[in-house]
Amino acid sequence: MSDAERIKWIQTERFITYKKASEMLERLNYLFHYPKRDRMPCLLICGRSGIGKTLILRKFIKDAEGASRDTHTKPVVAIQMPVIPEEKRFYEEILISLEAPFNFSSPSHVLKNLCRKLLRDLDVKILVIDEIHSIFVGTPRQQRVIFNTLRYLTNDLKIPIVCAGIEEAKLALAADAQLADRFEVQVLREWKSGREYAS
Repeated sequence: MSDAERIKWIQTERFITYKKASEMLERLNYLFHYPKRDRMPCLLICGRSGIGKTLILRKFIKDAEGASRDTHTKPVVAIQMPVIPEEKRFYEEILISLEAPFNFSSPSHVLKNLCRKLLRDLDVKILVIDEIHSIFVGTPRQQRVIFNTLRYLTNDLKIPIVCAGIEEAKLALAADAQLADRFEVQVLREWKSGREYAS
């Protein structure tokens, strides 16, 4: 290959598995296949910026979508927490991820009902929310509304919710006792020199 082609290949993002990543993927698959019940387990993956949280989520989503042969379903819906954590913007992010047509001027309750219908119709198994720590940007009231929205969706749809963010995200979820009780926390640590790193 030419130098330019080789440089482009080197710069291409790729997933490299390691023990903790494999454990995370196993846990995500466990939640993906979890039977519906009134109280669904949820997961928070946290670690410093750039540690690989989003790559692990993308790997999981790619594998889940690749395993699904039904073109009328969407097994995983993934969004980023809106920069301004408002209920309406949150539902808009879901609808954009679903590529669903909607009116931006519609009130929150209309968008909520549309989201619920589509998530059910598409047989969504899991909702992934990246950059969950963005919730800190909101006012205390906005934060409470988002927490209530998360709790409402997992109760109503009976699906697990997976969140990812920096370690301060633990504080965000800990602020809501009912959510903190549902979310298992997994921390991705920085690499250390050793056999696994060398491999």
